[in-house]
Amino acid sequence: MKTKLYILLTIALCTFAHAQTTEQEWQREAIRQYPSLGIRGTPLNNLFVSEHARLRSSSPDFFRSTDWPVALARFCNMSLAAPAVQAPAPRIQTYRPATGGILFDLYPGNAGPGKLTVHNGTDHNAICKIIDPVTNTKVCSFIILANTRDGISGVLDGRFRVIFAYGDSIIQGTDRFELPEGFSEFKDTFDFVTTRTSYGIQYSTFSVTLHKVIGGNARTGIISADEYNKY
Repeated sequence: MKTKLYILLTIALCTFAHAQTTEQEWQREAIRQYPSLGIRGTPLNNLFVSEHARLRSSSPDFFRSTDWPVALARFCNMSLAAPAVQAPAPRIQTYRPATGGILFDLYPGNAGPGKLTVHNGTDHNAICKIIDPVTNTKVCSFIILANTRDGISGVLDGRFRVIFAYGDSIIQGTDRFELPEGFSEFKDTFDFVTTRTSYGIQYSTFSVTLHKVIGGNARTGIISADEYNKY
C-alpha cells in the first residue's frame, strides 16, 4: 500500500473538470493543492508518508472517506507551517560561595610544591586564575572570599600570569561571576621553581594582596572582561 501511495503521490500536476469522486482523484487533487507533496524527499512528502502509515495502524476509519488525501495533506502542511515551540532558555544557576576553594584544576592530582596566598581586602569575592603564558592556557582557578586571606598549594613549576575577577555570586559550573565588578592582573609574572639543595627541597611561595598596601611593590592593572573570560 505504501508503494502504491507513493506512485499516486508522484502523479503529474493536473486539474479536474469534474468533481473528485474516487480516492485516486482526491490524491491528484492533494498534489494539485500542494505540489511538493508529489516530490519524493520533501518535508511534506516525508511527513505525509509517515502520517499515512501511522493512521493506517492506529486510526483506519480515517480512510473511509475518499477525500482523505486532501485532508491528510492539509493537516501535514499546517503542521510544517506551524512555528516550532521554542524551549525556554535554561535558567542560569548561581551561588554565593561560603568558603574559598579550587574551581578549576588543569592537572588534578599532579601537584607541585609551590604556594600562592592571596589577601583579598576588598568588599567583593575574588576569583584568581593562574595562566601559563607559554601555552596561553589556564592552569587553575580558585575563590578568595571578601576580606579574607586564602590560597592554594601544589602549584607546578613554571612562569605564570595571575589575573582576577571581582563579584559576589558565581555562575554554577564556571569560574565567572554573574555580575562582575571588575577585572585585574598582576603585571609581573610569578616564577615557581623547585630546587634540591644539601638542606632539602626549596620551593617558591608568593603572597599577594588585591588592595593597595603601603610599601607594596607588585604592579597591577585593569584588564577587560574578554581578556579574563577567554581563559
